[in-house]
Amino acid sequence: MSGLSTERTSVGVVGGGAWGTALAVHCARMGHQVQLWALEPEVVAGINGPDRENSLYLPGHKCPAGLSASSSLQEVTSSSNLLLIVVPTPFMEKTLAPVAAALKPDSILVSCTKGILNDTLETPHEILLRVLPGAVHSQLAYLSGPSFASEVVQGLPTVVTIAAQEESVAARVQALLSTPRFRCYRTNDVIGVELGGALKNVLAIACGISDGLNLGNNARAALITRGASAVLRSTAVQGPIMLVSLLPPLQCLTCNILITSRLVSLLCECNSSSFSTNKPHSSLSQYCNHSSLLEWVQGRHRVQHVARCCAAAGLAEITRLAVAKGANPLTMGGLAGMGDLVLTCTGDT
Repeated sequence: MSGLSTERTSVGVVGGGAWGTALAVHCARMGHQVQLWALEPEVVAGINGPDRENSLYLPGHKCPAGLSASSSLQEVTSSSNLLLIVVPTPFMEKTLAPVAAALKPDSILVSCTKGILNDTLETPHEILLRVLPGAVHSQLAYLSGPSFASEVVQGLPTVVTIAAQEESVAARVQALLSTPRFRCYRTNDVIGVELGGALKNVLAIACGISDGLNLGNNARAALITRGASAVLRSTAVQGPIMLVSLLPPLQCLTCNILITSRLVSLLCECNSSSFSTNKPHSSLSQYCNHSSLLEWVQGRHRVQHVARCCAAAGLAEITRLAVAKGANPLTMGGLAGMGDLVLTCTGDT
């Protein structure tokens, strides 16, 4: 992408949680006209009211004038040229099926949800193909990457991947959402981006537990590297993809693991603190509340977090250089490449 687009359009956001609200605020700050649908009446009232705030899911952040909220899903979906779908995977079908026929045939739909259905093992892409009319299938795109809602709404640097089977769709979404502080890369590997975003949570939990148990930097790097390698193999099994197309999912996967594992680590540390003071389980919340979980995001670790994510993103550039010299990109995703990089960038010593 050589420059930032000045095009502005109507944007609809389906889902009034923290992530949906953050994306709506981001789009409104860009100058898009944004309507957000929320299931909860208090969210709609809060955003449209004098406080201009989603105090239920994203307290402390004012919504721009270009953002309004609505309780009418059909109104939002039928009037938007760009529709961001930000509802949990288990509720995607129930939410979209009633309004599928009302979608604008030329609108672009972007799934901003990570997950896999427990019963059918469907990804958001597979759910949308089943629920939405065929006329909009070519207009589907997917957004994923290391992106805390609280940091996006604060305007902190964020990098995400836009995946779409149609190159023109991915490029248009990239242009409509990109800013100097919200950088969008694009790829046609929908499978890799979706599975990377969903499966990384398993690895992140393991890494967080490892950190909480003080097993060391070597163990953390090994868990991330070998785990990511397994995820990449699983992704490749789902469909034939070029080796180089593993780079965007690998980049997002690594960054996501680093972010999520830190939160799990904080939980483990709080849990350990609770038991070390002989406090009952019921008192755990006072030692590990919402504010303490966000301390890492909002406090002194922010610069270190940005540096780590930039280094992980740099793996893609390192791999491109290695491939140009004749290396196998899968080697760069192993212990000699990503393993060393993860240890160097995440080690505390």
